[in-house]
Amino acid sequence: MDPALLPVNTNVVDEDCRGNTLTVNPDVPVEPVVPQVTILSVPTYGYRGYLRGQVTGVNPWQYKAVCYIHAWRGWWTKPYWRWPDSRLDGNGYFSCNVVTGGVDHTADEYRVFVVPIGYDTPLAYGGSIPARIVADAVASASLSRPAP
Repeated sequence: MDPALLPVNTNVVDEDCRGNTLTVNPDVPVEPVVPQVTILSVPTYGYRGYLRGQVTGVNPWQYKAVCYIHAWRGWWTKPYWRWPDSRLDGNGYFSCNVVTGGVDHTADEYRVFVVPIGYDTPLAYGGSIPARIVADAVASASLSRPAP
């Protein structure tokens, strides 16, 4: 039956690709999914390692994570200026090498932004985080790590 012809307040019945019956009640409001990113771990102060995190609320094949660290009085794109993005796996997990040289092992703050795959990532060269990515990101997270 055409759902447009159903009376108001009636469940809409459909089938998925396996032939299972799906019922949608139009009277039950659907909560919007809010994109979120969580920083799960960062390297121990003074050591090499990866920032690991998870993004939820987006299609992981259509978004990427962009990481920045604050070290030596400025913000730096990670892992590299040439490869500034971290892809998400099918469950939204990602890892980003945040200690690639210099004084990266002394970073005291981490920031992650979630943007679409095709987004032209702005780079940070020791100044501030580019305002464009702050405005364009669908989600962001930060973590401070004081020196021991």
